Amino acid sequence: MKYKLIFFLVFLVIGISVTKVHSQQSTDSLKYLKQFEKHSLQFRISGSFRLLSFQGAFFSYKYHFSDKHAFRAGISVSTFDLDRDSKRKSIEKYPSSIENMYSYSINRDETQYTYSLSLFYLYYLKPDQNINFYTGAGPFIGGNKYRINYNNNYPERFDRNEVYTLKTYNIGVSCLYGIEWFFRNNMSLMAEYGFYFYYYYYNYEKFEEFKYLPENHFYEDKYLGDAIRDGWRFDDTAVKLGISVYL
Repeated sequence: MKYKLIFFLVFLVIGISVTKVHSQQSTDSLKYLKQFEKHSLQFRISGSFRLLSFQGAFFSYKYHFSDKHAFRAGISVSTFDLDRDSKRKSIEKYPSSIENMYSYSINRDETQYTYSLSLFYLYYLKPDQNINFYTGAGPFIGGNKYRINYNNNYPERFDRNEVYTLKTYNIGVSCLYGIEWFFRNNMSLMAEYGFYFYYYYYNYEKFEEFKYLPENHFYEDKYLGDAIRDGWRFDDTAVKLGISVYL
C-alpha cells in the first residue's frame, strides 16, 4: 500500500511539473487537445515494459460522449488446461534377496476458467489541458473455476483418485482516479489507482476415493467434503501505468 501511494504521488508531481511547462506555450500549440477523439483502446505497461490490456486481459475500450464524459469497458477471459501422465517403476528388496518390481501410473489433469466484466463512467475535470485529472465509478462482475483431477494407479495394489474443485464469484462496484498526459495528439500515458467494494462467494469441494486391490483383501474408502464462504470486502487496486491510443 505504501509503495503504491509513493508511485502515484511521484507520477502526480511529474504531471504537475509538465503542466506548468506546457502552460507557457502558445494556445495554438495546444489546439489538438481541445477535443477528445471518441474511440480509444487502453494498454497496460507491465513491469517488463510489455503492453497488456489496461482494464481486462482481453479487451479495454473507451468512448467519449464529450470532452468531460466518457464510458470505459473491460472484458477479461482466460482458460488453462494441463494434462500430465507419467509411468514409473518401483523395486522392493527383501532380506531373502527377493526383489519385486511394480509399475504404476500418475495422472494429473488441471483446468481453469476465469472471466470478468467491468464498466466505468469517467469524468474529466479539465479536458482542455494536455494533462487531465479524471475520476470514475462503475459495476463489475467476475468468476473463476479451478479443477484438479489426480489419479495414482498401482496395479494389483491400490488405486487412488482425488478431485478438487474451487469456484469463486465476485460482484460489486469500483471507484478510481487518475491522470492522463497527452504526449501526442492521439496518444497518452495514464496512471490510475482505485478501490473495490464487492460481494464474494467461495466454494471448495474435495472428493477422494481409495481402493486397496490385493486379492482377497479388497478395501474401498470414499470421502466427500466442501467448504463455503461468502461476505463483503473492501480492497484497493494496484497502481496501473498504461498507454491510450485514440482512433
